[in-house]
Amino acid sequence: MNKKAMIEKKVYKKVTIIMILLLVMAAVLPVFHMTAVQAVEKTGNLVQLQIGRKRITKKTYRMEQGTKKKLNTVGKAIKSVQFYSNKKNVASISKTGVIHAKHAGTAKITAVVKIRTSQTKQEKKKIWLKVKVVKSEEQDTSKTPDRIEDSSGTKDLSETEDSSGINSSEDTILPTDIIDTVNTTDISNSTSNDTNFTDSNTESENASNILIAYFTRSGNTETLANRIQEKTEGTKVKIETVKDYSQDYSGVYDEAMKEKEENARPELKTIVDNMAEYDTIFIGYPIWHGDTPMAIRTFLESYDFTGKKIIPFCSSGSSSPEISFESVKASAAGADVLDGFWTRGTEVANVKDEIDEWIDRLGIFKKHEEEKIMGNKIHITVGDTTTVFTAELANNSSAEALKDLLLQGPLTISMSDYANMEKVGSIGTSLPRNDEHIVTEAGDIILYQGNSLVIYYDTNTWNFTRIGKIKNVTKDQLLEALGNGDVTVTITLA
Repeated sequence: MNKKAMIEKKVYKKVTIIMILLLVMAAVLPVFHMTAVQAVEKTGNLVQLQIGRKRITKKTYRMEQGTKKKLNTVGKAIKSVQFYSNKKNVASISKTGVIHAKHAGTAKITAVVKIRTSQTKQEKKKIWLKVKVVKSEEQDTSKTPDRIEDSSGTKDLSETEDSSGINSSEDTILPTDIIDTVNTTDISNSTSNDTNFTDSNTESENASNILIAYFTRSGNTETLANRIQEKTEGTKVKIETVKDYSQDYSGVYDEAMKEKEENARPELKTIVDNMAEYDTIFIGYPIWHGDTPMAIRTFLESYDFTGKKIIPFCSSGSSSPEISFESVKASAAGADVLDGFWTRGTEVANVKDEIDEWIDRLGIFKKHEEEKIMGNKIHITVGDTTTVFTAELANNSSAEALKDLLLQGPLTISMSDYANMEKVGSIGTSLPRNDEHIVTEAGDIILYQGNSLVIYYDTNTWNFTRIGKIKNVTKDQLLEALGNGDVTVTITLA
C-alpha cells in the first residue's frame, strides 16, 4: 500500500470515529441538558416554555414592573396546563398564562402539564422558571435620585433556590418541608410585647387591635412574627400544644404525619380569652408535609372569627404555601382571609423589606395612619383663587418645626408636577426628618429630603416624613384645584 493510500485510510478512520462520537452525543446530551424550563417524557415528548414566540432557555426571565407577558407551553400531546406563582404579590399568572409583573422581587412560576402518553394513560409534569421583576426605567434611581426604590431594595428570595424547590410529584414530601430550619437570628433575648396567654388574665398592655399568633418548632416562624410585631405594634402570642412534640427530627416528622392522616386536632395550652378585642389576626406556622401543622387548625377552630381579618404567614424548606393558605381559609370560618406571606426557611432573617411591603399592601393601617394626624391644622391656599384646603398636622417634630416657621408668617411655595402623582416645591429651609415607610394617597402632605413639601394626589411608596393630611379629598378634586403644570400655594396656620 502506497503512502497516499495509508494517509487516506487514517483520515477515513478518524472521520468515522468523530461521526460515531457525534451521534452518541446527540443522543445523550438532551438528557443532560434538560433545564428548569423543559421536561422530557419517557415517551420522548418534550415540553418547553415560551414567551411569545421566543423559547425560554434561561432559568430566570426579567420583566419590568407593571408589564405583562404571555407564557405558553409547547409540546406534543399536551392535554391541559395549570399555572401558579409562589409569590403573587411579585408576579401573578392567570389561568391562560398571562404573567403580570407587580412588584420588585423574584417569583417562581410553575406550569403543571398533563400529557397524554397513550390513548388510556396520561402523565403530569412540572416545569418552572423564575421571573425577576425590576423597577421600570421611569422609576430608575439614576434619573430620580433618592425618590424611588431600585430593584435592589427588595430582597430576591429565590436566588439560592435550586431545582429541588418544586417537588417532582405532588405526593412527595421532602424532609425539609418539616424541618423549619434553624437560622442564625438571635431571638432568645427578645423584649418585644409578648403576652403570656396561658393565664386566664389576657389583658394586654398594648392597645392595638392586632394579634400575632404563631406556632414554631425551631424559631423561624418566631423570627417572622417578631418582624411583623415591629411593623404593626401588635400583641404576640406563641401557640403551644399540651403534648410536646419530639425533639428529634424523625420523631416529629412521624408525629406530624400521623396527625395529618388522622385529621387530628391536638389540644392547645394556649388560650386567648380576649380574642373579641382583636379584629386583625396574623397567624404564623412552618409548613409541615405541605400544609399547616394541625395545631393551627385547632387554634383557628377554637374562636369565632366572623368579620375579622386573618392573615397567614409561613416558611418552608421547599413546599409552596398555597395549600396551607386554603387550609387557613377552611378553618377560619366567617373570616376575611387576606393575602399571605411565605419565604424559604433559610431566608427568614433577610426578608424585613419584603414583610414591610407586604403589610403595606394589605392596607390594614389606614385607620392607624389617620390616628397619627392630630389636632393642629394649617390652611393651604391655591394661587390667587379662593380655593383653600385645610390639613391636620402630624404629631412629630417635623410638623412642630413647620408650625414654628409659620409663626413667622405665611409660607409661599412654587410647586411643580412630578411623575403624575404629586406637586412638589422647595420651602427654602430645612426641617427635621422623621422618615418612615409610607404608602401615600390623595391629600397626604409629605416632607421630602427635609427641604421640600409634597402634596400627593396619587399613590407612591417610599421612606418619607409625614407632615399632615388634607382629609376627605379625592384625586380629581386636587387635580382640578392644583391644575396642570406649575402652581403657587400659600400655607398659613389655621
